[in-house]
Amino acid sequence: MLGYVTLLFSLSDHAISIRLSRAQATQITAYLNLSTACRRPFIGVANDRPSRTEVAGVLTLVCGLGCLAIWLPSASFGVTVFALISGTILGSSGW
Repeated sequence: MLGYVTLLFSLSDHAISIRLSRAQATQITAYLNLSTACRRPFIGVANDRPSRTEVAGVLTLVCGLGCLAIWLPSASFGVTVFALISGTILGSSGW
């Protein structure tokens, strides 16, 4: 849950720090939440085959690598791609 909370509250501040407008920063957070809500059922189905711990571990690793590869070097509104990807992955941590 620490990764979820960090992204939820820091992504919009990061968007403002790279000189995006407040409206764009709000949209990025909305995309993160929308992606989490829409894809959470699919993560639940993915948890049925292997164990929940294995799925959560792999998705947490993917999200961490995404933070290093996409979020940190981002300098444009393209950070929405990261919000959509991480929103999908964050669906596994809310169980």
